[in-house]
Amino acid sequence: MKGYKFKLALHKHYFDVGYGTTSLVKNLWFVFGFGSIMAGMSYKYALYLGCAYALFCYVFGWAWYRFGWNEAQVEVVNRINPFVQEMRKVYKA
Repeated sequence: MKGYKFKLALHKHYFDVGYGTTSLVKNLWFVFGFGSIMAGMSYKYALYLGCAYALFCYVFGWAWYRFGWNEAQVEVVNRINPFVQEMRKVYKA
């Protein structure tokens, strides 16, 4: 499958991976950003920070696949999956 649907889904996936992986950082930024707004800083600062975070999520997700971190994550899951362990014993992999 090629075309705009595939490309759009791929770019969305990059963002989703970055957003999910950095969710702890997002929560910390939210707390500090909300505190700074309550302290009198401008809303523009929070908006800029949110846009920068969205861009960072996309780039992080792209890099996650580009530099092979996805394969490492799948291997970690495979090593703790009983079915995969059994199949590796059967097929001597």
